[in-house]
Amino acid sequence: MDFLGKDNLHRLSHQMRSYLGGLTLNRITVDGQAYSYLDSGETNHKETILFIHGFSGNKTQWRSLMDIFSKSHRVIAFDMPGLCTGVTTPSDKYDFSTLANEIAKFVNVLDLKSFHLFGHSMGASISTAYAGRHSDKLLSLTLASVVAVDNTASEDGLGLTPFGEFRKLMMFNTLEDFTALGDRLFYSLPSAPGFIMKFSMNELIKHRRSHIRLLTELDESSDLVQRALPFIGCPCLVIGGDDDFFLTEKSLALLEKRLNNVTTVMLDQCGHVPHLEKPRDLGAHYASFLESITEN
Repeated sequence: MDFLGKDNLHRLSHQMRSYLGGLTLNRITVDGQAYSYLDSGETNHKETILFIHGFSGNKTQWRSLMDIFSKSHRVIAFDMPGLCTGVTTPSDKYDFSTLANEIAKFVNVLDLKSFHLFGHSMGASISTAYAGRHSDKLLSLTLASVVAVDNTASEDGLGLTPFGEFRKLMMFNTLEDFTALGDRLFYSLPSAPGFIMKFSMNELIKHRRSHIRLLTELDESSDLVQRALPFIGCPCLVIGGDDDFFLTEKSLALLEKRLNNVTTVMLDQCGHVPHLEKPRDLGAHYASFLESITEN
């Protein structure tokens, strides 16, 4: 059987278009850096939402939220260099300043004058660093399951920072250990066929060295996130799950203290990936937040 024959490629292409709905898959190159992104396209909608995924994620993880908000906004999500496995930066550096600049480059090439920025996990932390430099461009900033705002070492005897905890969790070699990582991310880990779990595990193991390097460089430059907070003038939404292992009370307290205009929402029975576990609940809270901005 020729899996990559013309008929099968046509079916795959059709299925991909069906999966993406009204979104289009695009690719641009800026200064040697290629960006792959999903875009609902130029529409009559006045405002744009830019989504930034987290560690080892990719642009397609936002599809549910993009489908919801494409009815009222232009929605865009791209494969974030450093965070998306296999996507590197031109400088091969992965500190907060470099990755915040990757957002800036992407925004500039698409000529986004003003927009809503929505980041998840480490993507939320990098979005914070970007917002501290470019608050004038932002209509709002949403931080979902943001990590390492407070990056101090834990007091549990191990003395690990949040990034150190991530590094520890990446050192798996069995499906049992890989499943334990999933249990940390989800309130209720979705079931998946064993071969898919094994493939996902092997992909992460294959890229482990680059992932550890990313986490180390972010750890060493994490002070930039806290320093950015007072310079963010736009309305902010901080949202997370009540069972999120990585969203600490110290981080929430720092955000509420140092952000100028912040709303905090916690989702019941939800872990670290609310856009995957509770997309409708997350979407409803985000819609209310956007509506409140419009009213004000």
